[in-house]
Amino acid sequence: INAGPMLAEWNRVSAQWFLPRYFGQRKIIKELRAYALRPVKREAVNPLLHQVIRYREELEFTDKYVAKLPSLFGRFGRDEEWETINQIICEMSSLHSLLLSYSKDVAKTSRIKQNLALQLTEGIRTFKDIHSHSLNELYQLSEALTATEQQLSGTLGIAAESLYANSADWTNIALQKAGTWKENLDKLKDWYQWQQASGKLNELGLGFIAEKYKEKNIPTNLLLSGFRKSFYQTATRYIIGKEPTLELFNGKIFNDIIAKYKQVSANFENITKKELFAKLASNIPSFTHEAIQSSEVGILQKNIRNNARGISIRKLFDQIPTLLPRMCPCMLMSPISVAQYIDTDAEKFDLIVFDEASQMPTYEAVGAIARGKNVVIVGDPKQMPPTSFFSVNTVDEDNIEMEDLESILDDCLALSIPSKYLLWHYRSKHESLIAFSNSEYYDNKLMTFPSPDNIESKVRRIAVDGYYDKGKSRQNQAEAQAVVDEIARRLRSEELRKKSIGVVTFSVVQQALIEDLLSDLFIFHPELETFALECEEPLFIKNLENVQGDERDVILFSVGYGPDAEGRVSMNFGPLNRAGGERRLNVAVSRARYEMIIFSTLRSDMIDLNRTSSIGVAGLKRFLEYAEKGMKHPLNTSSNIYLPDEETSIEKIIADKLRSLGYTVHTDIGCSGYKIDIGIVDPQNPSSYRLGIICDGKNYKRTKTARDREIIQNNVLKALGWDICRIWTMDWWEKPDEVIATLRRRISQHADSNQENEEETVRTEEQKDTAKPEILKAAYPAISKKQLAFSLAAAIKEDRYKKRKVVYQETALTAGQYQATDFFFERSIPILLSQIKRIMENEAPISQSLICQKINAAWGISRMSQTGSHLDALIRRLNFYRSRHNGIDFLWLDEAQYRTYSQFRTDSNRAATDLPPEEIANAVKYVLTDSVSLPLPDLAKACAKLFGFPRMGSNIEASMQRGIQEAVKRKYAKVESGRITIIG
Repeated sequence: INAGPMLAEWNRVSAQWFLPRYFGQRKIIKELRAYALRPVKREAVNPLLHQVIRYREELEFTDKYVAKLPSLFGRFGRDEEWETINQIICEMSSLHSLLLSYSKDVAKTSRIKQNLALQLTEGIRTFKDIHSHSLNELYQLSEALTATEQQLSGTLGIAAESLYANSADWTNIALQKAGTWKENLDKLKDWYQWQQASGKLNELGLGFIAEKYKEKNIPTNLLLSGFRKSFYQTATRYIIGKEPTLELFNGKIFNDIIAKYKQVSANFENITKKELFAKLASNIPSFTHEAIQSSEVGILQKNIRNNARGISIRKLFDQIPTLLPRMCPCMLMSPISVAQYIDTDAEKFDLIVFDEASQMPTYEAVGAIARGKNVVIVGDPKQMPPTSFFSVNTVDEDNIEMEDLESILDDCLALSIPSKYLLWHYRSKHESLIAFSNSEYYDNKLMTFPSPDNIESKVRRIAVDGYYDKGKSRQNQAEAQAVVDEIARRLRSEELRKKSIGVVTFSVVQQALIEDLLSDLFIFHPELETFALECEEPLFIKNLENVQGDERDVILFSVGYGPDAEGRVSMNFGPLNRAGGERRLNVAVSRARYEMIIFSTLRSDMIDLNRTSSIGVAGLKRFLEYAEKGMKHPLNTSSNIYLPDEETSIEKIIADKLRSLGYTVHTDIGCSGYKIDIGIVDPQNPSSYRLGIICDGKNYKRTKTARDREIIQNNVLKALGWDICRIWTMDWWEKPDEVIATLRRRISQHADSNQENEEETVRTEEQKDTAKPEILKAAYPAISKKQLAFSLAAAIKEDRYKKRKVVYQETALTAGQYQATDFFFERSIPILLSQIKRIMENEAPISQSLICQKINAAWGISRMSQTGSHLDALIRRLNFYRSRHNGIDFLWLDEAQYRTYSQFRTDSNRAATDLPPEEIANAVKYVLTDSVSLPLPDLAKACAKLFGFPRMGSNIEASMQRGIQEAVKRKYAKVESGRITIIG
């Protein structure tokens, strides 16, 4: 659109009013020419019209004051120089503000402005000339003030604020700031150091710390811990976010997983036991049938019937070398029995295990070792060695020169044979019972488990007022009587006699004295003898030399040795004085499960180590000291003292929280490497713990396998009486209040014995399984366990092998249906192929000659020589699998049948030459399963009978021998010294 006509009309109406005033006539003409010379785009019309409308509105306003403009602004008003006019207005407003701030009085300000106006009438230049010096000085001071303020701001890090903007009283503000700086000049150094520290933090990307420190006025002593908490919290969240397992962790779900794992593990153990029993039972041959006389089973049955008259055990074992390990896969024998009954040339045992090897002389162990392929030596080098203590008729413990012999265990250690240390200790149900041995002899390497009553020691010494009769009987009458009185007290108590009792003495004569006194007690109180001896674990009285291997709930010690009637103490303590005496002491002090009481007239301070160099005597002194001090001894108190630890852990955090709630809490409970993380002391019974808490912290990490962590350790703790609560770090991280609430609830319901858990469920299932043999026993009370096992084995074998022995099924081919003259015709080939397939599907494996015989009989052909080559060609067209033995071809459906065939067929009316050797080999295995081993001729006869041959002939003998060779080839059996023995 051409804007020329529109602009012409606009110029006629308004140019005489507005344009000359605002733009000037020449400028307007220039603009109009510009618009007239170029076309205006459509989108530019609306903005132009809006500008015109706005101009008309402003023009109406300015027209009201056009006449006053010259009087107010002089020539600028006459020429309407609007930009200059606007500048004058702004400067006058600033001048007015300055005057008001200077005079503080409106009237005074008005007079100043009038005087100023009079002076300015002569012109602004005259005013500037008169006051130029003051104005310049004021300007310079203002610039200097601004520059100084900016310099201070940059140096001290104080935000600079303009002294002029938005403030009329700028001088007072400047003076106030200057006064503040002057008053705090002594703090500039501190402020500058803060600025340096803050700047360094900014460079390291930690400026937020300085900001929070300044904004919240955080105490300096809390700044570092606060930063660490913030950093660790952020780092922890980052790590958790990177690990989906941690991010989605839920303690309840994880506990369910553990419960399922325990159940699966328990089921696996039960299934494994049953599988092992089934496998071993299946190896036992059937004794329900009369075996071949020359077989190993027949030999054993014969000797059972005649009560083994005229044959020694060793000779019997020699005659049943294969049957014996099948019936007795694990044999418990002394080394002497091994040498007496097992021939050195017999089949080697797969594994020989020696228990208590520290007491086994090497010369006695060699014979058993020679009869095995592998050997495991189990023993404790810190316990009793073999000794010649009892090799003499009379024993004088004070003067005899006893000799400790080298054990097989010592020799194995000396030879650096590969060894594995078993460090978990289960016998002692209270840690104080093993803590001394663990510290004294095992360098605290034994893994022992604390009990809920770990706060109180179960090892105590009872001082006895008496003496050691050194010169005469070498007995301690007072100690012996105190031991017998304690036994009587316990047997009379219905509660105390539930725990078994053992007595250990340090000498044989003291053992004899206690036995005599106890016999006298039982004479007058026979009911006590019944309680003591007619129980699951009868009372025993033994000395240091023969107590190894025994254990009881309560052990009573009689030291025997001590001060004599004159108060003198000899440093001769019998076997303890010799080399190895410490090993005897270790055995003696580690026999108790629940409690150990030492009756002694001897105190630890009576033993003078300056008078003896015996390691055993030094150990006795420390043991008596340990028993005397009880809970005051460091071995017993180290686990119960709470020592503040700088290292922060989840255990410490939870323990501190529980303490703040008023509970008495102990941490790291235990004397060995295994610890209960937290224990809540029972306020009603301060000697025991109400609740044990296990976290997934350092102690949890130390246990390497899931089975140890989740099953074995928990089962041991539960057996000791602990009520254990598990706390997971992720639960504590996300919801600590809920965890504390759970703990408080568990503490309050500690006494609830009806609470069930997954361990009790597993145990119930185990009890059900273990009850099954008892149910069987009750159903068949006359059957012994061995007979029951044999019967079960027979049932298993009958079920396993009844599928191997099957009746031969012949193929029915109707004779006379086909004409012999049609045999070679082309149209007969499909019929012959069909007959061959029917025979193979029903009778394979089968000899090719037998197939030809059957087909010839169906076609009425008497001479095989006429049809042999023709049938051979047809058979080969069908691609059956072949095996060849001594020129005879045997046909199988395929190779898979040949590889996996396990049956043999009776009542077949087959010739011996038509029996596949593989089928005879299966019969050999069947016979040997029940007979174990046989002479070769007897085995051949037994197999021939299975196939229906009552008498042996040359062909039958040859066929049976081929089958036996195939059985050996297939590793069903082995031939040794004219006998064939089953393998596996």
